[in-house]
Amino acid sequence: MTRIAYLDPVGGISGDMLLAALLDAGGDRSVVDDTVESLQLNGVELAVERTPLGDLAATQVTLRVTDRAEARSATSMLSIVAEASLPERSRSLAIETLHRLARAEARLEPMFRSVASRLSGGRDVDYGGAIRPYLLRITHIYRREGDDWKVVHEHSNWEGGEA
Repeated sequence: MTRIAYLDPVGGISGDMLLAALLDAGGDRSVVDDTVESLQLNGVELAVERTPLGDLAATQVTLRVTDRAEARSATSMLSIVAEASLPERSRSLAIETLHRLARAEARLEPMFRSVASRLSGGRDVDYGGAIRPYLLRITHIYRREGDDWKVVHEHSNWEGGEA
């Protein structure tokens, strides 16, 4: 059976919300847990909980960090992935993704420094390092069944945003 998740993230997509939606659509939680465990990240826990949203409920995925560590470099993250007990396809995709992110950050870093400097009146500013929450809700995921599309995940943003 072919299953398609049609995503239309006009302004981007949040990994925690995508993971939650995929778990709601039938993804295997044990695969996620095994993957997190294989990375052997001390002080990191992935919490998956059902959360009520008005008359609806949704899955919420939260990354909890109990031990604050120094920021990891791209080289450090690549080493962690290379040493993890992951399926080879997963490992190669993760390594390719980390390489792309590192190249993109290297291209954007001068612009971030310039903007941060202007906003701070010329003072040297550390624009990174701090973890800042970002929320983007996927409200619907569809699956094609025969000639029809079936909603397999649906929720709304009840915190003042549009559904």
